[in-house]
Amino acid sequence: MRLRNRRGEAVDSVPFLVVSGLGLLLCVSFGPLYVAALGLSWAVAVAASAAAFVAVAAGAYHRLVWTATPLDTAEIPPGLRLRRLLYAGIALGLLLCLLSLPLL
Repeated sequence: MRLRNRRGEAVDSVPFLVVSGLGLLLCVSFGPLYVAALGLSWAVAVAASAAAFVAVAAGAYHRLVWTATPLDTAEIPPGLRLRRLLYAGIALGLLLCLLSLPLL
């Protein structure tokens, strides 16, 4: 799949697909249970999680495709990459803990 940014340059589609896929998995996994635990019906819960996925996909498209600059890519030092990966893992773990609180 050839995605193009706002200047018409081809950008890599893999990061967008990965982020959108993870967003879909999180929204489908936690969304209906989370909203239903708050007392709303299953139809509303599924619709809310679908809306959340659309928002995640739109944000990922804007960040990773539309405003991407493929010519500005440079190698990131390994220490900075590891630190970013560590922070992302901590943030994801905290997000999963927060999302599981209503289910207790």
